[in-house]
Amino acid sequence: MITGSEQRPRVSWLRSLIVAMALVPVTALAAGCGSGPHLASTNCLAQARPAGVVPNFHSARQLAALMAGQARAGGQASGRPCQMVHFRVLDYYAIVSDPRTAHAYTAFAEDSRDVRVSALSSAFLHFSNVRAPDFQTASERMRWQAAGSPPLPKARRAATLAFPRGTFSFLPQGRVLTYRDVRSLPTSAKGILVTVAAHLGPAAGTDPSATQMLRQLAFLLATAPLSDAARIATWTAVGSLPGLRLCGGAADLAGRHGEGICAEAAGEQVKIVMDVRRGLVLAVQERLLRQSALYPGVPAGGMYSSDTFLP
Repeated sequence: MITGSEQRPRVSWLRSLIVAMALVPVTALAAGCGSGPHLASTNCLAQARPAGVVPNFHSARQLAALMAGQARAGGQASGRPCQMVHFRVLDYYAIVSDPRTAHAYTAFAEDSRDVRVSALSSAFLHFSNVRAPDFQTASERMRWQAAGSPPLPKARRAATLAFPRGTFSFLPQGRVLTYRDVRSLPTSAKGILVTVAAHLGPAAGTDPSATQMLRQLAFLLATAPLSDAARIATWTAVGSLPGLRLCGGAADLAGRHGEGICAEAAGEQVKIVMDVRRGLVLAVQERLLRQSALYPGVPAGGMYSSDTFLP
C-alpha cells in the first residue's frame, strides 16, 4: 500500500482488513454481531494446556506432529461452536518512505489490536499504538538523515473499526475465509492444504510457496475457531510443507519464548514460534535472507514483520 511518500510493501493481515474498510460507528453493526441462541458463550480458540515436559524432537516434522498430538490429547475449547472469537495481536511492521528513490528508508512501528469476531464473521477491531515509527538500525537512521531528516510517519491514533457480517477473514492473504468456512474445513491434511491454497488464489498463483502456506496455516492455528479434528489436520499439514526445518528458539513481542520452525523462499523466511508445552502458536515472524529493494536499508537477517498472538 502506498500513501503519499510512504509505502507498506506487504500489507499485513489486520492492516489489509483495515485498508478494505471505512471507519464506521461501532453501533452501526451491533445487530450484525449477534450469533444466535444455539451457540455457547465461550471463546473457542485453542486454550493453553498446563505446562509439561517437552518430548525430544529432531526435525520440524516431528515438532509439528508433537503439536498435533497436543491437540489430539484434548484440553481445547475449539471443538464446540462459540458466540465470539476474541484475541489480541501485537503487530510489528515496516513503513517505507520515499520508495523507489535513492533516499528511500524504512521505519518500523508496533500496534496492538484487540479483535472480536462473531459467528457471522462480523467483527470489532480496536487498535492502539504501542511504539511510534522509529528505526531498527543505526545505518537506517543514517539513510533517513541523508534524506534530510524529514518528519517520520505519525503513530496511529486509537480507534475502533467495525466489519459487516461476512467480511472478516481468518487468513492473512487471499479470499475471505469466514467463521462458517473455518467450521467447515476438511479434517485431513491434504484437504486443508488444498483449501488454503485455493483461498490464496491470485496472491500466490497455482503453486504457493512454502512460506506463503506456512504463514496462512499459522494464522489459522493462532486465531481461527478450528474444530479439534481440523486443528490436528492443520498441524499435520504444517509438517508436510517442503523444506520445513527447525530454526531454534525465539522470543515474541511480549517476551515469551518458544521453539521455531521455518520455511524459506524468494529470499525471505517465515518462522512460527510455538509454546510446545502449552500447545500454542505464539507468533509469526518474517525476515529477509538477503537485502531487498522492498525494504531499503534493512539488512539480511532483519525482521520486517512480526505478529504476536495473545489471549
